[in-house]
Amino acid sequence: MENTKKRTFKGYSLILYFWLSLSLLLVAQPASTTEPIALEVNNLQPFILGTFDFIQDADKIKPSYATQMIGAALADNGYAMQLQFFPGRRLPVQLNNGEIDSAIGPLHDLTQTYEHTVRVGEPIRRVCALVYRLTDHALQITTEGPLKLGIQAGPPEAPRLMLERWPKVQLVYFDDLQQGVRQLEHGRIDAIGLIGMQQSALQTMITRSLTLVDSFDLPYMYLHLNKRHTQLGEKLTKSLVRLKQQYPEPQCERAAFPSQLNASVHANNNKL
Repeated sequence: MENTKKRTFKGYSLILYFWLSLSLLLVAQPASTTEPIALEVNNLQPFILGTFDFIQDADKIKPSYATQMIGAALADNGYAMQLQFFPGRRLPVQLNNGEIDSAIGPLHDLTQTYEHTVRVGEPIRRVCALVYRLTDHALQITTEGPLKLGIQAGPPEAPRLMLERWPKVQLVYFDDLQQGVRQLEHGRIDAIGLIGMQQSALQTMITRSLTLVDSFDLPYMYLHLNKRHTQLGEKLTKSLVRLKQQYPEPQCERAAFPSQLNASVHANNNKL
């Protein structure tokens, strides 16, 4: 025992393990995709991954499939991921200026606009968009009818994609998901739109039952790097291909999710 303590105080390296379940937030994956990966991260170089601040609450509750996959791929190549959150319009600017090493989120191809960025060849995953209404809301909602739809102010692609799907919608912006839930429950909006990565946060907030109105796939999510990491991009592509074979991309929850979400309603009401 005494020798062990001496070795410890002499500074032998600590090994930190990231346990990566690699399932999408609330949906259980098959047994083959839920076994944790132990990653040795001592002596790894820090590597800043930026993402949108609107998923910060959800990521604290349960890290997303995307951030866990990227963390594993970076560790494969000698880097330890450090996650930072930014407003939607600021994130690509931070990356282009070299203030962060990489960025992930439902972004278009940044290389078309920002000259100091590169895109990793292998996509991370698809993200699904979800639209919910209150179950006891009498309004019949269709993509062709008028609708007040609340979405979070964030990436500029979100309004465009939603308007393509819901051409007659009136978009109402909220600053954070909690505000959007209050607007929905108080009748200020007819429905609320969000992405799958926000579901774990929604589950902690909702106090009335929801019904899924629509769900659809958004474009593939890619990891973007500052151009100084161009060579690393090729290595990350290989790592991601290997990891995705072991941990397949989760599918969008579609209509299966409301039953899980509404199970939290009673518990959330008891908190009030």
